[in-house]
Amino acid sequence: MAGKDTNTTVNVDRSCETTSIGVPWLQYAHYRNGFKKRWPTIWHLPIVTNPFAMLANYIKQPEAVLDVGATDRVWEPAIRNLWPGACYRSLDLDRTNRHDYYSFDAVDTRFDLVLCFEVLEHLPPRELLEMIHRCIAACKPGHFLAFSVPNLLTDSYWMDFTHQTALSFWDLPTLMNYCGLEIVEAARWCTGSARKQFIHRHLFGLLHRALNKDYCQSILVLGKKPCVEQTHSNAKS
Repeated sequence: MAGKDTNTTVNVDRSCETTSIGVPWLQYAHYRNGFKKRWPTIWHLPIVTNPFAMLANYIKQPEAVLDVGATDRVWEPAIRNLWPGACYRSLDLDRTNRHDYYSFDAVDTRFDLVLCFEVLEHLPPRELLEMIHRCIAACKPGHFLAFSVPNLLTDSYWMDFTHQTALSFWDLPTLMNYCGLEIVEAARWCTGSARKQFIHRHLFGLLHRALNKDYCQSILVLGKKPCVEQTHSNAKS
């Protein structure tokens, strides 16, 4: 009896498949591959310890800043210190804390900068595009949006049971770009002390790379909204 051919190649047609977020697979892969070329590994991303220091390189004096998922408005002091006179507004579903908005439907103006730090990972995949588009709608044309998510190469994502969607350092800019944003810059965001960072970076740097285990807790990506508003059919593709 003839043996089975173990070298048979199975070609999978993904032209009609969609990802868990509802985006056609081939279209998503096209966007994602562009960022895989830009940052082949996570180690190609620079490190920031203060996200606003990176933002200040591009944003000189915003008139108004919207903090989405603001929890206890933790970023308000940093924003007011960096940009005196900027109007800070917070948005969060949690009504136990004081916020300016409790839904996007209540937002009645547009902002020079929209922050969405550590929010997307709490949403199911099918709601990611809607959240990004709502943030974009709240931003003025030609201005900026900053998103962050937990770094999957640390324990910051996996140790929180409220997290529903894992987004890699390629996936976050891919989704932002798919929704129409120009990706300005991306970085690994490290919140540890200067001493801790020195130890990890200079003493254990090679070990981190060998184990593919990072010490920076989050991925931070800055995007820019086009000057000319577009109707994005990608929103619910």
